[in-house]
Amino acid sequence: MAHNIANQGLLKSYFVTLGMMLRDKAVVLMLIVAPIIYGFYYPWPYSPQIVRQSTIGIIDNDRSDLARQIIRFAEASPNLVLKQYPDTRSAYHDLVQRKIEGYLTIPERLQSDVFLGNQVILPGQVNGAYLLLGKSALTGMLGAVRTVSAGIELKRLAAQGIGGEQATFIRDPVPLVINPLYNPNEGYGNYIVPAVSWLILQQTLLIGAALFIGTLTEQRRVAATATVWAGRVLALASINMIMAVFYTGWVFVIQDFARGGNPLGNLILIVLFSTTTAALGCLFGLWFKVRERALQILTFSSLPLFFVSGYSWPLNAMPEFLQYARWLTPSTAAIQAGIHFNQMNATIHDNLHYLLGLAILGLCAYLLLIRVGRHD
Repeated sequence: MAHNIANQGLLKSYFVTLGMMLRDKAVVLMLIVAPIIYGFYYPWPYSPQIVRQSTIGIIDNDRSDLARQIIRFAEASPNLVLKQYPDTRSAYHDLVQRKIEGYLTIPERLQSDVFLGNQVILPGQVNGAYLLLGKSALTGMLGAVRTVSAGIELKRLAAQGIGGEQATFIRDPVPLVINPLYNPNEGYGNYIVPAVSWLILQQTLLIGAALFIGTLTEQRRVAATATVWAGRVLALASINMIMAVFYTGWVFVIQDFARGGNPLGNLILIVLFSTTTAALGCLFGLWFKVRERALQILTFSSLPLFFVSGYSWPLNAMPEFLQYARWLTPSTAAIQAGIHFNQMNATIHDNLHYLLGLAILGLCAYLLLIRVGRHD
């Protein structure tokens, strides 16, 4: 049934748009079903949070008591699974074949050099192409070697008549205590999922809005007044607002991610983010004209948009034009402000520039929308 929607008031446009969206299975799939599925499916692979049991190789060229002690400490590490090799060449072959994540070489004369007081270096190699696996292997190897080294040093101090707390103080006069904030277990899920959640919400809304407007364009019913466009944008945004509250509330609780630091700031962010993204989605729908083109183009933009957000890649390493262009997508400000509000308990004042950036982007998108969307 055709609707005369070109000159409706704000509320009429809002409810008519809402009704049309809920009758469109593809729009319902993108705006409601997909975010719910993503909310549980995406965090699932990262649920272990921390990489454990990285396989590393050990080449023992010394075969001394000290070398065996290092191997025992490495075997005791929960992060490592050991595999012994007769020489470096075979260990390097397995490293290249990704059968191990790294290897540690114990040199000849290790024990005798240590007893003579000579400095000894234990060369280790890890696969740096896989950052988390390489870090886990390197941390495990460092932990084993440092524990043995500290024991040797304490024994040497004890032989000089220095023991107990004094020996510990001499060995480590400035102890480093690491206490990670906002991600206490340094898990990958805690790091990546809260940020990507905003991108999921953006992409599903952009595609859903473009699908909806694409349908109206194909039916030559898209032209409307500024009030009607406002009703359409609010209807699209309101569903996304519910999804955003669902993510930053229930999903973060279920997945045990940090949340709820500044709920008022988060709600303001959700309103600005959703309305801005809905307006941009409508613009995309007018531009694409063909309904299915939104899926063909916007689906593949998720990964580039996440990289240019500045969350996973240092801004200074980006080309200068990308450092400015990235503010044209709502996810850039939303990811930064969302992390600050939900995980870091930041204030609204500290994130005012992100909120203002979203508001300006949304206003510009809406003004462009009512200018372009006046005619079929």
